[in-house]
Amino acid sequence: MRKIFAIIRLVLLFTLGVYAQQSEIVVDKSASDTKEKKSGEASKVPAQVKISGFTQFSYTSDPTLGGIEPFAVKTARVGFSWKFNDWAEFKIQPDFYGFATSTSITTVTNISNKAVSVIAAVPTVNFKELWAEFIADKDLLRVKVGQYLVPFSFENNYPASKAKVFDTPQFLSKTIIAKYDYGIQLCGNLPGDNMKNLLSWRVGILNGTTYGSETDGMKDFSGYFVTKPINDFEFGISAYTRHIAACNKYETHYGFYGKYETEGTLPLFTTFEYIAGKDTSGVKDIMDFVFTVEAKPFVMFLPSLSCLAPVFRFERWDENIWDGSYVSYYTVGLNIYADKSVRFLADYVIKSDTIPDNNKFNTMVQINY
Repeated sequence: MRKIFAIIRLVLLFTLGVYAQQSEIVVDKSASDTKEKKSGEASKVPAQVKISGFTQFSYTSDPTLGGIEPFAVKTARVGFSWKFNDWAEFKIQPDFYGFATSTSITTVTNISNKAVSVIAAVPTVNFKELWAEFIADKDLLRVKVGQYLVPFSFENNYPASKAKVFDTPQFLSKTIIAKYDYGIQLCGNLPGDNMKNLLSWRVGILNGTTYGSETDGMKDFSGYFVTKPINDFEFGISAYTRHIAACNKYETHYGFYGKYETEGTLPLFTTFEYIAGKDTSGVKDIMDFVFTVEAKPFVMFLPSLSCLAPVFRFERWDENIWDGSYVSYYTVGLNIYADKSVRFLADYVIKSDTIPDNNKFNTMVQINY
């Protein structure tokens, strides 16, 4: 472990040394330029600030909630990013409808006039992304420090604003749990315009707590490697080694995915991902397979309906591969892309082992800004 951190320190010192040299050059140049400027001429501010975000309003009918059918705000994020120069960038993205670790317990009466205790997370402001990135080489080495998406799994790293269906895959909600964590991340790709798509990578060392604090003195490690060999096709592998406190040992999750996406005559988006590893106890072997397809079939024949995009997802989740207790989830739905700023989603989730019927219905309105 000490060797790893020694290597990281050397990388950071080298990176900061490069930045310091570049900074001196910039300062000297700006000083000489200032002498040539006319008096009273305002100098330009190099920092570029970008603001973007999205809010999702939802309604869910889920029989497992005892007949409770809540209207809710699923997420409300605003991101602020500053590009100070060619080698430094900063981003902060609060979610104004995140959830705290504490919960509230409320007793309500359901449609059968039975008292039901509902446990709900208390909404609060949480930070999703909060990082600074330093570029030693625009291709080979970019160093990111702070809180960022854990570099593991396509589904974990695909933007929430672009998710094709309402629910996240089972392995994310039941095993990985946190999409973000604190640490250091090294990113890069092969150099050159003709080579950069052949291989890109992100490697992270994380607290493993999802907070800017440590609880067990152990670090987690993850790596995410992607190749785009030809147009429209993408493949990736990833691994996530985590310290599991329940059994006091390290276990590794593995993932493999493929994606095909085209905006041609028939716009089509399709992905598959296979995940294997241990559960949160470190005892059971889990497996998840997720296949998603979305198409815009009316683009060619009825342009007025080109905003309609039927979507289908199949997921096979096995929380213990040795006892044959897997569950299949079938999601059918429709995305309506009104324009770049507004999306409507409705989907219906059919669960293979639901006795009685516990199928779920979701609707969502998303506003991008």
